[in-house]
Order: sequence, then C-alpha cells, then structure tokens
Amino acid sequence: MPLFGLPNILQLKEKRDIKGLNNALKNKDPNIVREASFALAHLGVYASIGLLIGLSSSDWLVRRTAYMSFAKFKHFGYIPLLASLHDPNEMIRLAGILGFLLREDKCDSSEKTCF
Repeated sequence: MPLFGLPNILQLKEKRDIKGLNNALKNKDPNIVREASFALAHLGVYASIGLLIGLSSSDWLVRRTAYMSFAKFKHFGYIPLLASLHDPNEMIRLAGILGFLLREDKCDSSEKTCF
C-alpha cells in the first residue's frame, strides 16, 4: 500500500494482500473503505464496516454488491439475502431471490432436509 495517496484496491485484491486491504479499511474516504470491504468479502474475509457503508448507499448497484458480498458468508448469508428482498429497487430484490436459488448449502444431503 502506498505511503501517500489512495491505495490501489484492484492491485491489492489481485495480490491477495489481506493486510493491505485491512489497512485500506482505515482510510477516511468511505468509497475506499467500501471497495476494500468488497475485495475482502470476495476473498472470503468478513469486513462489516465497509459492507454496511455499501448497504446504506443511494446507488442500487453498490447496494446489490454489498448484499451479495454479505450473502457469500456461509453461517449468516441468509440474513442479507432476506434483507435484500425488502429493498425498494426491483433489481436488488431479484438478485436476492437468485442468491437464494444459488446457495450451495441450502440442503443437507445426510439428513435430507432443506433450509
């Protein structure tokens, strides 16, 4: 991460630099924090501060990305998908429905029960 100037989130994500992305979460620019959180979520690391910033964005594309980033987490991914169904934007609600359909852990094959 550079000493001066804004961090390059795409470069940090490509290098899988978790430490650099975590440092970017401390940036004063909420857009940098949000993008670093999305990158961490894509890499499988939970980072709620920036994802919450994304959920409160007025841009529906940013909100959709935040909901889907939260939904990737196995143990609590259903909560953001449920919340996405109540979003005022139709495309986000549709993405939430598709997220439910694509969940890999929706059925437990050993017990034959579906969640």
